[in-house]
Amino acid sequence: MSRPDAVYGRYRPLKFIRMADCIAMYKLFIQYYDNTSLETFIRDMSKKTGVLVIYSKRDDSIVGFSTITNFQMKVDGQAVRCVFSGDTVVDRRYWGTSALRISGLLYLWRQKVLHPFTPVYWYLISMGYRTYLMMANNFPNYYPHVDGDDPHMRNIAMAASEHLFPGTLDRERGMLDFGEDACRLKGDVTPISDAERSDRKIAFFEKRNPHWMRGDEMPCLGAIDLGMIWHMLKHAPSRIFHWDYKKRAAQRAAQRRPQHAMDGAQVSKR
Repeated sequence: MSRPDAVYGRYRPLKFIRMADCIAMYKLFIQYYDNTSLETFIRDMSKKTGVLVIYSKRDDSIVGFSTITNFQMKVDGQAVRCVFSGDTVVDRRYWGTSALRISGLLYLWRQKVLHPFTPVYWYLISMGYRTYLMMANNFPNYYPHVDGDDPHMRNIAMAASEHLFPGTLDRERGMLDFGEDACRLKGDVTPISDAERSDRKIAFFEKRNPHWMRGDEMPCLGAIDLGMIWHMLKHAPSRIFHWDYKKRAAQRAAQRRPQHAMDGAQVSKR
């Protein structure tokens, strides 16, 4: 397999996204998802705050993206701010690159700097287990937690789900159900192998969201706080500069599957 072109990431406010950009992102999106028309994709895009875009340095073509929506709510009597990471896809050739993760983390940190006295959370919905692992492996304070849920974080995740997707939340299960016509991953994108099920976090994801293959989405929440920033800085050398390159290369060679938002090779929806 040839080495992919170098890439770089940029956050672009919605007003700077052209129709040609939307079409390029849609063409990439439908390589991994079913049940989404161009009209629906553009309508959803129009509701976003902006997009994290990954470009090839060779020709500035779009090879990945993640849509962003910022909003504020009051939960349990406290004002909270959320950054929603929605439609997210990276071209298969660029799985494992760090551009989306680094761009995303810089954006999250900037939101915290801009709102130092308001709790800030990263909110996303997980149809695939790698989305969940992004939260579970990188955020000390996250929901749903493999060792038990924080009630306040659960309330924030449920409130954010109702704010963004009214009428789709099953509060008892803590899942979003978009119906039979929901956008869903193509069948060959993210199967869970028996070996992967031996990971307790992956097993936890599958237990919490047993109908992920049919399109059920699990709301996830990560606190953007000092604990998260310290965790990221502590692990930055190997994750950003790929000091564990041989290990990562061996893993990719053995398992060619997508990852999720800001974790290199990603696919996620909404």
